[in-house]
Amino acid sequence: LARKGFEFLTQKMWDEKHGGFFLSVARDGTPKDTTKLTYAHSFVIYAFSEYSLASGDKDASRWAEKTFSLLQTKTKDGEWGYLEDFNRDWTLARLSGSVPNVRSGKTLNTHMHLMEAFTTLTRASGQEKHRRALREVTQLIMDKTIHPQYGCAMEPFDFSWNPKPDQNGRFVTSYGHNVEFAWLLMDAARVAQMPMKQPRKTALGLMEHALKFGVDNERGGIAFLGPYQGKVTETAPFNQNMKKSWWEQSENLIATVEAYEWTRNPKYLNVFEKQWNWIWKHQIDHEAGDWYSEVDWTSGAPLTTDKGHYGWKVSYHNGRALMRVSEALRRLTKPTRR
Repeated sequence: LARKGFEFLTQKMWDEKHGGFFLSVARDGTPKDTTKLTYAHSFVIYAFSEYSLASGDKDASRWAEKTFSLLQTKTKDGEWGYLEDFNRDWTLARLSGSVPNVRSGKTLNTHMHLMEAFTTLTRASGQEKHRRALREVTQLIMDKTIHPQYGCAMEPFDFSWNPKPDQNGRFVTSYGHNVEFAWLLMDAARVAQMPMKQPRKTALGLMEHALKFGVDNERGGIAFLGPYQGKVTETAPFNQNMKKSWWEQSENLIATVEAYEWTRNPKYLNVFEKQWNWIWKHQIDHEAGDWYSEVDWTSGAPLTTDKGHYGWKVSYHNGRALMRVSEALRRLTKPTRR
């Protein structure tokens, strides 16, 4: 199945004229959206690298390298990271938008997923140029996106990494990205062979902020967006029409169990247990399968039964979470030799 996906991407979605992958195509390969996104290409690198690790397929390794080299040529913005949105011919197209209704120059979202992709690429290839690119983007986002006072990640930014407010003039943080960034950062720093002091401090700061302001301590679960300071449930307009989406719940599941593994601090294990209980009771559709995309913050009632109503609602977050958590729990419960 993975091979089929790999073949479709390389045979149907690659732009032979300008290079890069179309954002979407018809089943016969006819382009439907010719936009070139750095974000989307990061997932191509991630996918090809994971597939090559699992299968030993040398074609996948070559295509991962080809896509990596393309991004370095077309999207790299010197020492300032990567530009994000392009037309088919790789001319800059539009402003990015990882925060609803806010157009910006650069985002934590894209750079975090480049870090994630370069982590797996480096694992698969072992090449120093990949490790160097991973080290550069990891250090960049630690330096540019972390609020110096509150420890949360800021987003989005202009092209020079100055934070931009949301549509209501407020500066926001994503608790979901904070916890996802925390565990991805620890992975990246290890593979990049960086000193762990700064990544560990940054990751734990991200976790502390999210647990203090974005987590439902009573029922379990985590919110998406909120203020730099103050509990999301007590701060307008974030506390209006609150819900819990599948992807933040997935990422907090990984982050809390792995934070417990890093620190052995029982508070992370307590949050993990509440998070899992919420997911088991409310987020998983035990009758029809998969997870509900969105449920009510308090009752857990599904707000939609459309399993794929987001263009990116796939098994990436929840499937990976269950695999990572299973691996972490096996490590944590492994008998100790006497």
